Amino acid sequence: MKLRLAFLALMLVGVAVLYWRSLEPIELTTEELSQLGVLQLPTPIPIQGLQLVDADGLPVSEERFRGRWTLAFFGFTNCPHICPMSMQELASAYRAQSNGDEENHPRFQGAFVSVDPVRDTPRAVKEFLQLIEPQFLGITGELPKIEGFARMMGISFHIPEVAAPDGNYMVDHDQVFVVVDPEARCAGYIKPTFNRAKILRAFEAFTASEET
Repeated sequence: MKLRLAFLALMLVGVAVLYWRSLEPIELTTEELSQLGVLQLPTPIPIQGLQLVDADGLPVSEERFRGRWTLAFFGFTNCPHICPMSMQELASAYRAQSNGDEENHPRFQGAFVSVDPVRDTPRAVKEFLQLIEPQFLGITGELPKIEGFARMMGISFHIPEVAAPDGNYMVDHDQVFVVVDPEARCAGYIKPTFNRAKILRAFEAFTASEET
């Protein structure tokens, strides 16, 4: 009986050790980072002079990015596939690390930045995010200011010259998650394809340095 109890105790200790080791940040090789689609910038790019609005029409400055990590996607609400699918995977990752409860202080916030402000009014962005994840930060604004923010973050997009509020057109844009650190700086990117596990693992790669 004593031998059996001792064996069970050793098993429990072993499980506990494996659990705590799984929580420790693991430094990934360059090849592993590449497989995750992680591109870390050697020098983070600070967000400066931001003058946009959120989905409630309230001002958005760089201060909205301070204090915690942000995973942002530049896209448009009329996108038929890539934008909603990418944002849904981000929402799944967000809920996995916060249980969908804002009071749990999730380690990152999600953000959607419109590259189609002609059609993407604050209301349109709000309705889009209501279907994805209402807690996410939605951002839109005047086209020149959107263009400036995109350039600052290393994101390119192209709106057709025929674009009109009631038009049916597509916007070409980079399909990456921009990783913004708690100091409101672009720390790098997560490239597709996207799924919840990959997003969470890639995010851990960015935060590993702050945990060691």
